[in-house]
Amino acid sequence: MDEVGEISPSIQVKLLRVLQDREFERVGGNHTLRVDVRFISATHRDLRQEVAGGRFREDLFYRLNVISISVPPLRERASDIPELVRYFIHRNHGSAGGPKTVSTAALEALISYPWPGNVRELENAIIRAMALAPGDMIDLEHLPQEILTMENREPSVTIGAVPLRGLREARRQFERHFIEAALRRYAANISRTAREIRIARRNLQEKIRQLGINMEKLRRESLGRMK
Repeated sequence: MDEVGEISPSIQVKLLRVLQDREFERVGGNHTLRVDVRFISATHRDLRQEVAGGRFREDLFYRLNVISISVPPLRERASDIPELVRYFIHRNHGSAGGPKTVSTAALEALISYPWPGNVRELENAIIRAMALAPGDMIDLEHLPQEILTMENREPSVTIGAVPLRGLREARRQFERHFIEAALRRYAANISRTAREIRIARRNLQEKIRQLGINMEKLRRESLGRMK
């Protein structure tokens, strides 16, 4: 039973009877039926607070709360997100398009988002992205706007005299400066740069695109130094 904390007082009474007496009557039926079942229920509410507030029956709470498992919200277990993304892509590839991969930038945005709707919101975001992505790659532009807005609102901090926008943005800035410096050193030659910094050429091209590095500008600079 999902979201058991949302059921009305009248349904709580009926559910309590099933749990205590293991019997019920069907709607419109004339006979009492016996059942032998175990209940697994879930809720996002604190049922102890609901009991204290008079919104949930105390006797029903103790009938349900035999073994309790607390699952933290998704925002507190961001390390689960990559595996969940792979799972949702695999599960929905038939209805939402072919198998997809996720770019590094898109995955970082998914990990950084607080997910107020928890796992359901993540699955909806992945299904939407799979439907919008024309090829095999899910990128930033395929994610919901609220995730992209959060991406741009990452809190800034200052280290010494250098303003940064969190660890993820600091890493992004470092990668951008490192790759730009390497490309300048090797005259904007992608193949040689990839070989020298020990990265696959395809991965370097993807990094250049993700980081918004202006290759035309770097090529003009290289030509200028050669004259």
